[in-house]
Amino acid sequence: MLIDKPDVEELDEIIEDARKKNPDWVTKYLHATNELLDKDPALYRSYGYYWWGLKRAMLEKGITSCGLSVDEEWAEYTDYGDIEHNVAAAYLYQDRVFDSCFVYSSKHSYYYLDEENSEKTGEECWEEGEYKLRDTVMEEAYEVQCFFTGQSYDDDDDE
Repeated sequence: MLIDKPDVEELDEIIEDARKKNPDWVTKYLHATNELLDKDPALYRSYGYYWWGLKRAMLEKGITSCGLSVDEEWAEYTDYGDIEHNVAAAYLYQDRVFDSCFVYSSKHSYYYLDEENSEKTGEECWEEGEYKLRDTVMEEAYEVQCFFTGQSYDDDDDE
């Protein structure tokens, strides 16, 4: 499936800016993200379907506290072919989610190319889909955190 993703040029700008601040920005970002997720596991939801590429990048850097499982199908859908672009895409997606105030929602909209209709019409036909993010390891960490802090656990599942 082909999903609509940010252009490489947009990600290149993010990468260039990050490299100016720290040539090893990916490692620093991944470790900082891991620290944030240790404190607030539900925050993983803010990465939407880009979570899987980000988690794969964390595993590549030896960061395993978020678990070892990856939804390989969605990691491939969001893959740019290199770790820097994958991390930049996850960063950008999360940044946009923060702007929309749906930080802890597990439901994320996406657009995908409807190949059958595109073939019929001779034009690209994009359809909207809804992705429900669920990483069992992170949800369990969030539930445990809620238990110990007295927060109410919101599995964000109204189905």
